[in-house]
Amino acid sequence: MAGTSKKNPKRCPWVDVSKPDYVAYHDLEWGVPVHDERRLFEFLTLEGAQAGLSWYTVLRKREAYRKAFSGFDPEKVIDVSAVRTERAIVYYFRDPGAGFDATALSESTTASAAIDPLAHLEYRAAQGIRPGGFGMLIVRQLVDEVMYSENGNEVLLIKHIR
Repeated sequence: MAGTSKKNPKRCPWVDVSKPDYVAYHDLEWGVPVHDERRLFEFLTLEGAQAGLSWYTVLRKREAYRKAFSGFDPEKVIDVSAVRTERAIVYYFRDPGAGFDATALSESTTASAAIDPLAHLEYRAAQGIRPGGFGMLIVRQLVDEVMYSENGNEVLLIKHIR
């Protein structure tokens, strides 16, 4: 902090000096203007995550947020949008990553998880398929149409309004 001695710095009353990471945040980041877009995106995301939580709790999860949001690189974060028309709600997801093989999704409903979740998991284990497959099963129960781009990095979900 500018204008304070390193030996006995002046700190705000809310800083718990028994938490070194909180002290570091206060001394090095709090109150410092931010002009970098990536840092602004990070702080906006962390502020949004704070709803009902202490700031210290959010700061402790900061690394997990950095990982989940690709280092807060806006070019690498998934794009999500939704549009409602008179006849449908359309959800669009675009992941700038490599995508996925949409033909492999058929395995998610083999040995139907809706009918018998344990048999579904046993079937997947016997086939050497990673545990899971419930995500698309759930999505297919909630929407009427699911479409994928050729390389699997874009998904369109359509729910018809009756």
